[in-house]
Amino acid sequence: ITVAGHLKSSGRRDNVKVPKGNYTYPFSFQLPQHLPPSFHKTSGDGDSATIEYYVKGYVDIPMGRDAKAKRHFRVLSGIPQHQ
Repeated sequence: ITVAGHLKSSGRRDNVKVPKGNYTYPFSFQLPQHLPPSFHKTSGDGDSATIEYYVKGYVDIPMGRDAKAKRHFRVLSGIPQHQ
């Protein structure tokens, strides 16, 4: 999702100035219904298995260091629905 400016792939070079401040961009995403729940298990011999979910975002800052964020979230097992 591009909320200001243009995708890098568009080839456009015109600048978009965003005033200083804190910005919030609420979003939602429908996860697949039968997604396996988050999971982490480590055995005594050092083997491990993990199912993890996260969302990543970044702000492309031309000629500067891009701002990046990554937030994990937990998926719980669903309650079966009787049909």
